[in-house]
Amino acid sequence: MDEKKKRILVVEDEIIIRTSLVMYLDNFNYQVYENETGETALEFLDTNRVDLIIADMRLPGISGEMLINSAYKIDNSIKFIIYTGSLDYTLPKSLKEIGMTDLNIIHKPVYDMNEFIKVIRRLI
Repeated sequence: MDEKKKRILVVEDEIIIRTSLVMYLDNFNYQVYENETGETALEFLDTNRVDLIIADMRLPGISGEMLINSAYKIDNSIKFIIYTGSLDYTLPKSLKEIGMTDLNIIHKPVYDMNEFIKVIRRLI
């Protein structure tokens, strides 16, 4: 009877933003994991499966774009949300090629956190 919880990985280097987002998503019955860097996220994906990754684009080490491309190669069923502070961010060709569109982008700061829930529900 219990529907399996959807698993979300938040990859964000700013601890306040990451923690706030994780706590918010916990309220919606998601199983939420967190990583600070793209490298630790990929290590996590070696042994864990997720349905969705919310990734900052400017991470220490590998970029969010590299993280998304690498995660997609690990499991092409993963969906992605780009969470960026760059208002002029445009999707690179490599992310368009894996099916991402502007609807996968959420810009910081988010004034209505329900925006995340709307996008998440559309994707998973």
